[in-house]
Amino acid sequence: MSGSMYGDIDVSEVTRAVHSAIDHGINLFDTAEVYGPFHSEILLGKALGDKRKEVIIVDKVGFSYDESRDESSENFGGVLGRHSEYHHIIKRAEGCLRRLNTDVIDLMLIHWPDFNTALDEPMRALEKLKTDGKIRYCGVSNFNTEMMEVSWDTEHWGLGCSQERSPLRRRSPTMTGGSGKEETRFGFLFLKRRIF
Repeated sequence: MSGSMYGDIDVSEVTRAVHSAIDHGINLFDTAEVYGPFHSEILLGKALGDKRKEVIIVDKVGFSYDESRDESSENFGGVLGRHSEYHHIIKRAEGCLRRLNTDVIDLMLIHWPDFNTALDEPMRALEKLKTDGKIRYCGVSNFNTEMMEVSWDTEHWGLGCSQERSPLRRRSPTMTGGSGKEETRFGFLFLKRRIF
């Protein structure tokens, strides 16, 4: 549903497709602010409407944008690069909530590792969003095993999910909990091509 990649998209067609998917048992929708940028979130928020409570929304943050232009503008400045500092993640998540027209995001992921920011910054930001009730669960996407282990060991939060490109891409890390003392449930999402 990212308009910049596939041309103009009719909101009524998207709404029909999303409602049909829900009616046929699809209950998870994966998006990211960088898709479009922002266009996918806006379309999904409009399309879900009253059906929002019937689905799980997975969203991703972790990029900076040229904010000299309004994000809804056709001439939006676009993506500048990865950016996962604490306050930036909080700010970007607020925008996601607004664009998706929801008060909570079910699963928020850090989209890509930001090699210029210590891993504890985005982890603390996700924990703050979780504590504030703005997200239910948090995780990472496109992180390698070593980065996941460092994130997992951060005492500030509970890593709940990792989104991977393929279950065969690499061995998944063994996760037993931040301290290794207790068993913790951990989920993996595997990417496929987007339908919309």
